Amino acid sequence: MSGLAVLLPALVLTAATTFGAGVTTFQDQTFSDADWTGIPYWNQGGTAILSASQVSESGPNTFRQVTHDYGVGTVIFLHLSNIATYDPSTQGAIAKVDFSYDLKAIAGFPDCGLATAYSLLLEQGGRYFVFAPYDGYPADLIYGCDITWKGFTHTDAVAAHFVEVTTTEAVWTSHPDFSAGGSVITFGFVTSNTISPGTLPRLTLITGIDNWAVSATQEEVVTWTITSSAGPGGGVSPAGPVTVNSGADQTFTITADPGYHVADVLVDGGSVGPVATYTFVGVTADHTISATFTANSSCPSLKDLRAHVVAYGASGAITKPGLVKSLLAKLDAAQASVDRGDAGAFRGQLSAFINEVQAQSGKGINAKPANILIAEAEAVLRGCLP
Repeated sequence: MSGLAVLLPALVLTAATTFGAGVTTFQDQTFSDADWTGIPYWNQGGTAILSASQVSESGPNTFRQVTHDYGVGTVIFLHLSNIATYDPSTQGAIAKVDFSYDLKAIAGFPDCGLATAYSLLLEQGGRYFVFAPYDGYPADLIYGCDITWKGFTHTDAVAAHFVEVTTTEAVWTSHPDFSAGGSVITFGFVTSNTISPGTLPRLTLITGIDNWAVSATQEEVVTWTITSSAGPGGGVSPAGPVTVNSGADQTFTITADPGYHVADVLVDGGSVGPVATYTFVGVTADHTISATFTANSSCPSLKDLRAHVVAYGASGAITKPGLVKSLLAKLDAAQASVDRGDAGAFRGQLSAFINEVQAQSGKGINAKPANILIAEAEAVLRGCLP
């Protein structure tokens, strides 16, 4: 056992616990059989007998004893924790992994030329990945003559340091997904041996592992703040300071209260017009967005209504390309009727405008801008008759 394990009570493997900001640590100093699953995985050399179990040593101290009985070829034995799982989608992308364990030879071939290889194991989406950063070789070797506990520590392991192992080969170009889009990762360790033809007909090596620990450090998430505000007569949604991940998009909707219309929208202090929506694309800095609103007069003008149609077309609130042209044609015809004093034609043309907007609401025109255009056109009908 390691000195640390002697000085401190053994810790049973527990669910994920965060130590310090952004670090999730798993550890096992007792290796209860119920906490681990052994999977004989790769056997190139015929029949192999692989087993692992909790073993006591020096009173209450326990460790996991691993037995490999195999012939010529390569055997790989996977050991998965039943508890040590990490979900990048909810716990955050992994920036790096640190791990450590203590190893020693228990019995078998007492030769310093033969060894069992140990390394960290990850399972993700039914695929297995082994830490093998050294030209494809596993992390650590424990030789038959290593009959006292030896500590091994590895730091700053990233996804590229892990290679996929199938039942027939190692896929050096395949790595786990440590990003926030990655699926759940289960940690463990792997043991393996190889006998070359002509060396020995069969071999049994028994080794032990103790004080297994893995720490996953989350990536630092860079965020920016967009502060939205609105004057009397309407609102901007979402309101207030909005936190946005770096590189993400964020859309704001500007809506006037009944009896008001959008007068102007300022983005970082500059006008973008009386738009109904605005999207910050690929945010990499703090921003501001503010909207002002004006009360509808008793006689809104056709000019104001026309300007809003143009603005909604430019912002994308009117989604059908030909619809802006059709609506402007009706407003221009209504203005021409006002100019020549034809009240009947004016009413008909503005009513046709309202009917078209109503028919396209939620289709060719976003619903909120459509409601604003209808309210303004009805107000024009009430107050601007020639």
